Amino acid sequence: MDEGWNTGAVFLDIAKAFDRVWTDGLLYKLIVLRIPGSIRLMATYLRGRRFAVRVGSNLSSERAIAAGVVQGSKVGPKLFNIYINDIPSPRNCQI
Repeated sequence: MDEGWNTGAVFLDIAKAFDRVWTDGLLYKLIVLRIPGSIRLMATYLRGRRFAVRVGSNLSSERAIAAGVVQGSKVGPKLFNIYINDIPSPRNCQI
């Protein structure tokens, strides 16, 4: 700004971002990035997860988790970053 350049910013707040990660798409991106030894491990880690909700002493039936990365884990934010890593950036823009 001191040198007379225009300055802009874009902030994205993606609601429930970790819950909306497409698991098969994430695994595909891991394959494309050739991260060694991660595909089978990550497929096992991400697929086949289930959840139930407890309210007081009542427990719901189990449901499958169809999308998302595990929240509260050390690898969750890294997997999310890999998932969004290929969002295109504008051309002719100094960052």
